[in-house]
Amino acid sequence: MMAKKRPKLNRGEKLVRMPAPPKAQEAALVRFCEFMVRQVFNRWRNNVFSLTKSEIAKFADSEAAAKMLTLTDDNWAVEAQKKAAKVKRRILAQLSDERIQETVAEILQKADLYNKATFYRAVSPVLGIDTKNLIKADGATWEINALINETVMWIQSLRDKALQESLEHTLHLMAEGRDLAYIETTYSVLEAKRLRNASTLARNQIGNFNGLANKIRQQHLGIEEAIWSTSGDDTVRPSHADRDGKRYRLDEGCYSSVDGEYLYPGLDFNCRCDSYAVIPE
Repeated sequence: MMAKKRPKLNRGEKLVRMPAPPKAQEAALVRFCEFMVRQVFNRWRNNVFSLTKSEIAKFADSEAAAKMLTLTDDNWAVEAQKKAAKVKRRILAQLSDERIQETVAEILQKADLYNKATFYRAVSPVLGIDTKNLIKADGATWEINALINETVMWIQSLRDKALQESLEHTLHLMAEGRDLAYIETTYSVLEAKRLRNASTLARNQIGNFNGLANKIRQQHLGIEEAIWSTSGDDTVRPSHADRDGKRYRLDEGCYSSVDGEYLYPGLDFNCRCDSYAVIPE
């Protein structure tokens, strides 16, 4: 466990800890992203790897053809691409842009409500303003909507990448002359890897959303400075540990000579750091 650094405060200044990412919405986004990846891989497996006798014969022919780098109309590689197009149509019908938009927007709107309520409850006693009045005056709507739309686009690209990678993986191994059993086995390995990746990226996206919401709301209240705070454990990366306890301007970010960058808590990939708003007397 790393030692936490005590921040230095000027006379009359008070610190308010910023909200952590909401666990419920983090779990919800992880579940949806994992569901989406599973649907792509299952449909591919059921439609592309479930072959008829004639298709198995075509596949055998394609193994020999792959060694000569030829592609004919009766080659299984051509058949695989036709099946891929069919899978894509079904996935886009099941997981349309509209469905992703609705699902992700609902999750992030709940995350925003959590951040908004938690943030204003925390700063209200220090500012001497009623929490309800602060919430009513919240002016972060357009920035939050922009963050939601950005996340929707990211989730849509996750779906599209899973589809593209399924085809590329299959054709690449065919070109190497691999048999169907080998391709199916490595496809399962690829699926497990993509599920882990989807889970990590979903958690990161919620952390990014929460970190930006904290920054935006602080600036809307006229708060100019904050103090970086790490999770205090041994997994904190050196550049973030160097920032622990450092004061920084919200319009610049927190600098570290370790990586030479200005960053905000929660916005670096897989960052679990948070911050304290510095409220002057």
